[in-house]
Amino acid sequence: MKHLKQSALVLFVALTAAILVSSARVAVAADPAGAITEENVIEKVGQAKTKADHEALAAYFRSEAKEKADAAASHEAMLKSWGKDAGRPKEHMRSHCQTLIDAYTREQKALETLAGDQEKLAK
Repeated sequence: MKHLKQSALVLFVALTAAILVSSARVAVAADPAGAITEENVIEKVGQAKTKADHEALAAYFRSEAKEKADAAASHEAMLKSWGKDAGRPKEHMRSHCQTLIDAYTREQKALETLAGDQEKLAK
């Protein structure tokens, strides 16, 4: 039982670190000229006029959707690691994971819809 708790803690820490590193990588990545970023996406949507503009936005939204899907998958793995044992801390962590899975899945679907809309505008 102690080994299971340690394994779950290690998994939780590793997945949390992976998510933080991924977020940091996105935040500090160099912004090549014209690249769509979280900071300029609203501006890029407002300026989009050409097929290439809309294709770039679609690619950005697809990439963001994949990040949300990856985050949901990480939390699904964490949720499974908590098992079905009773106990307030585990129930709290399972609830926490499920809440995040649901939120990331909703965001993923919304981003995929935005990508589809941009692909239609590119035609």
